[in-house]
Amino acid sequence: MSITKSNKSGFTLLELLIVIGILAILAIAIVLVLNPAEFMRQSRDAKRINDLEVINTAINLIMVNKGGTIDWDGPNFADSCYGQAYHTVYVSVPQGETPPTFLPAGWVWGQVSSDNLRKTDGSGWLPIDFEAGGAGIGVNLPVLPIDPINTFASGKFFSYVCDPELTTSFESEKFKKYMYIDNGDDADTYEIGDNRTITPVRPCDNYGDVDLDGVVNAYDADLVKSYLDNISSLNDEQMLRADVNNQLPNVNSVDVDLIRSYDAGTITTFPACKYTSPCGTYGDINDNKYVNKRDMMLVFAYDLSLITLTQDQKKRGDVNKDGFTNIGDAVVIGNYSKGSINTFAVCGQ
Repeated sequence: MSITKSNKSGFTLLELLIVIGILAILAIAIVLVLNPAEFMRQSRDAKRINDLEVINTAINLIMVNKGGTIDWDGPNFADSCYGQAYHTVYVSVPQGETPPTFLPAGWVWGQVSSDNLRKTDGSGWLPIDFEAGGAGIGVNLPVLPIDPINTFASGKFFSYVCDPELTTSFESEKFKKYMYIDNGDDADTYEIGDNRTITPVRPCDNYGDVDLDGVVNAYDADLVKSYLDNISSLNDEQMLRADVNNQLPNVNSVDVDLIRSYDAGTITTFPACKYTSPCGTYGDINDNKYVNKRDMMLVFAYDLSLITLTQDQKKRGDVNKDGFTNIGDAVVIGNYSKGSINTFAVCGQ
C-alpha cells in the first residue's frame, strides 16, 4: 500500500494578517463613506422639515376655514403677536431650561410645562387652538411636533411668532443649504410661514458663544476677560467667536464689553454681523449672507492649501477681480468687514 501525502495546506500567519488588514481597511472605508453620524443628522433634519410643514399646513387649513382670520396666539394669550405689546417667541423647549439672551428689548420667550408641551388645544408650546379651529375640516394634528433634540443649549428647537413664522435649525451638511434659500432673514435658521422676517435674529456665525454651549451670556465675557488677563487660553475657534468687534487678530476689552451688553439686552447683534456683500454674493465665502472675518480666514486657508473651495466659493472670493482667489482677496475682505472700504473691485465690472 502506498500513502500519498497531500500538498494542500492552510493559510500562513502572514497571509491571515494580510487578509485581516485588508478587511479592516475596507471596513474603515465603508464607515467613512457611509458616515452613519451624518445619516442620523440628515434623518433628524428631514423630520424637522416634515414636522414644520405639518404644522404650517394645519394653520393654513384653519385660516381657510375661518375666512382668513385666526386667533394667532390662542385662547390663553393676548397681544403677543409681532408688533403688539407683548410680542413673544413661542418655543418647543419646555420650562426649566434657561433661554438664550439674544431677544431684543420688548420681546419675551414663551415656554410651557413638559406636561402641556405637545397639547393641541392652545395650552401647548404653540398657542393656537387646533382642536377648536380645525374641527370638521380635516386637520390631523393629534400632538404638537417638537424638535428631535429640543434644547436651547444645542440650538435645536422649534419656534413660532404669530403673524405667522415657524423656524428650526439644521445640523447636517445636506440640509444646511436650505437655511440660506428659504427667503427668510436668518441664515442660521430654516424659516417658513407668511412672514419670514419677524423672528428676532441671533448673532451670525455663533459670535459671542465663546464656550460653545449655544448661548451667549456673561460667562462668555468672563472667558474672554480671563484670556486677556493671561489666566486661561482660547483655541482658534474660540478666538474667532470672541472677536465680536471684528478686529482679528485682536481680541480685547471691547469684545468683553460688547458680549456683556448683548447679555444685558442693550444690543441685539455684533459688529461682526454688520456687513452683507456689496454686490451679489461676493466676499460671502461660507454663504451665510454676511461678509466677515470667517470669510477672510477661509480665503487665507485656501491660499495656504489648508482647505479646498468649490468653484462657486472661489468665484465669490475673487473680490479684486484678478482671476485668482488668494491672500490679496483675503485682505480686501478683511478691510471690507471692518468698514475700511465699502465695496469690491469686482462690483464695478
